[in-house]
Amino acid sequence: MLFPRKNTLPLLAVTLLVAAWSGCSPLYNGLASSHTLGETLLPASSTLPAGPVPLVRAHAHNDYEHDRPLQDALEQGFTSVEADIYLINGELLVAHDLEGVQPDRTLQSLYLDPLRERVNQNGGQVYVNGPQFTLLIDIKSEAEATYTMLRETLKEYEVILSTSGPDGPKGGPVIVIISGNRPREVMAIETVRYAYFDGRLKDLGSDAPATFIPLISDRWSAHFTWSGEGAMPPEERKKLIGIIDAAHAEGRRVRFWATPDKPSPARKAVWLELLAAGVDLINTDDLEGLQQFLLEHDPILSRDGIGCQIMHRYPPGKRHYPVVWCLWYRRSLPRQRSGYNYPQWPSSADFGPQCSAGIQTVWLSVPGWLPRSGLPA
Repeated sequence: MLFPRKNTLPLLAVTLLVAAWSGCSPLYNGLASSHTLGETLLPASSTLPAGPVPLVRAHAHNDYEHDRPLQDALEQGFTSVEADIYLINGELLVAHDLEGVQPDRTLQSLYLDPLRERVNQNGGQVYVNGPQFTLLIDIKSEAEATYTMLRETLKEYEVILSTSGPDGPKGGPVIVIISGNRPREVMAIETVRYAYFDGRLKDLGSDAPATFIPLISDRWSAHFTWSGEGAMPPEERKKLIGIIDAAHAEGRRVRFWATPDKPSPARKAVWLELLAAGVDLINTDDLEGLQQFLLEHDPILSRDGIGCQIMHRYPPGKRHYPVVWCLWYRRSLPRQRSGYNYPQWPSSADFGPQCSAGIQTVWLSVPGWLPRSGLPA
């Protein structure tokens, strides 16, 4: 566990008292992943919402290969799943390989219909008062023809989708993002959008807006040599943090695929570094393994009691300042918003009206307080 230097303890104590007095409540799923990391420094109540805790970083890679596509991921609290599709005889069939397609395993029956039913049952969200849900659709067949059929299909589910049109974006409980064979030119000129584009690291800094490319995904080994054995090289950690900061500054989330996924110390080491850097979606085929990891290590959970986390940040062009964030968590207070991708530092807009009479949030910036070393194992 990480502790501050002795001369900062009085400031920390004052911060905790002020935060507790103000009665502020953060969003249901916490602050932006771009600015939270570390372990909980002070014990928090174990009281959690009924049912699975929505895990905003959990992405089910090749979700359809589980015994119960979508349902197994939902039972583990995942908020992002991936489905590969082929266009076969006018049907969008879910399978990893063409040889594995089955006529009854359609995108509608495995994903779109169950998600619409769940949203209707849960008051407009996939999880009650939970975050937005991501459906990543990987096109395996010919790009334009498959996307054309997919777009027509998604129109039937518009009521639950995040869309974008002439009047601007409209949020919804489910956001669909297209990966794999992506017809970029076709998607880019759409005036009404039912699905968004999965970008690559080369799209960072491009003219493409986050309203078109809200997610950046890339292969881990294409950019990093470290695979969890030994300590992560400092230059690679700095590179990872720079990628995350650049993406978040543009309002985009980040996911890496093909990270170590078999239960091992190497997998845990990589996941800890991803978590520490603020990677938004952690890719896995091991649903229970990632759920357990995030419940143990990810501070972005709904809890009662006082929560205090160390947060690291590399502001562009500025010196690295570790920051202490202390808030009074109250799960029972109303949640004002369900989104979680905030590229800016938390502000009063991220808290409920209960904060209006007190100090909404307290920040202590202590230069040189702790070195950046990732999370403890």
